[in-house]
Formats: sequence, structure tokens, C-alpha cells
Amino acid sequence: MSYKILYYVFCEMESETLKMLKGLTEEENKEESIKHSLEVRKVLVSGNYGRFFKLYRNAPNMSGYLMDVFIDKHRLISLQRMALSYIASNADLGYMVNFLGCESEQELEIFLVGIGKILYYIRIFL
Repeated sequence: MSYKILYYVFCEMESETLKMLKGLTEEENKEESIKHSLEVRKVLVSGNYGRFFKLYRNAPNMSGYLMDVFIDKHRLISLQRMALSYIASNADLGYMVNFLGCESEQELEIFLVGIGKILYYIRIFL
């Protein structure tokens, strides 16, 4: 159930998510993995990416692997919000590693280089 909730949330299938939430029993609502999935939904709706990446790092069971599929999208959204609020100009690399839920500066660099390549190719075709 928790994987299905995460999948619906990440695919922005709000009506399916709501249907599933209505059908959850009290026992299911108390399960750690379902509570985690519901918290992920809550923080994404509110745009709290700092909390989202903490939940990503502490995902129970195999939830982290499902979140891996969508993590770059949310890192990019978070990075855009950081840039818009001028946080990025004052943030050091260590802060960005932690905030974007990366394991190391190398992982952050690979992500940022990947974004740069994507932006470069987009500019070529425009």
C-alpha cells in the first residue's frame, strides 16, 4: 500500500491517491511505511523540500528505491526554488549536498553536470 501511495503521489494522480486514502484502515494508517508515504505526500504538497529529502534518506523498507526513480525531478524543482529565492548564492556546496538529499559532493556534481547538459541541448534545439 505504501509503495502504491508513493507511486500515485509522484505521478501526480491525486484522485487515485484520495481514493486509496479513504480506503485505509486504522491499522494500515499506523504502519510505519504508510505513515512515511503519507508524510512524503504532505511535504510535497506543501513544497517542503528540506523535509522531503530527509524522508528520502530515511525511507523504510524498499521505499527509497521507488523514490530514486523520481528524486532527480524533485532535486531540480528544489534547485529552481532555491535559485528563485536567492538561497543558492549564499549556500556552500555542503549545504546543497545535504539539502538536495545527495550522498556526496560528487553525486551533487554529477546531478548538476547532467542538468547543464540537458540545458545545453535544449538551447541548441530552440
